[in-house]
Amino acid sequence: MNTPLPGHYSKIMKCFQIKISGQIQGEGLRFRSMHLAYKHQIKGFAKYSSATEIVVEAEGEDENLEKFIQCFRDGSLSDQVADINIKESDVKGYQSFEILHTIDEKSDTPIKPITQNCLKTFLKKHLQDFKFNFHLK
Repeated sequence: MNTPLPGHYSKIMKCFQIKISGQIQGEGLRFRSMHLAYKHQIKGFAKYSSATEIVVEAEGEDENLEKFIQCFRDGSLSDQVADINIKESDVKGYQSFEILHTIDEKSDTPIKPITQNCLKTFLKKHLQDFKFNFHLK
């Protein structure tokens, strides 16, 4: 029989889908989501699902997810957010947090693709004190 080591226990992993809507394009919410994800050890992705909605899929330990989600609920990410919808979903086993390129399903056109120059400008302006690895797709 396997017994856990003293002080070592299994944490409960959960996954939530967070939909943020409003006049948010250009507000940097995907990048802010990524920063918060690294801060709270969250895996998943952020992407535009339309010009006025961002979908964040967040997976992690219960306690870390609560802190991550609270950052969206408290309104400090943007004053342009009109609505936030949060629902639990199945754990998928994400290995990192990514910002995904997005296609508007209605018009089949790209929505503000992320370029290396855009990313460098944002990081220089907003995240100078933070160093972390992330992936662009």
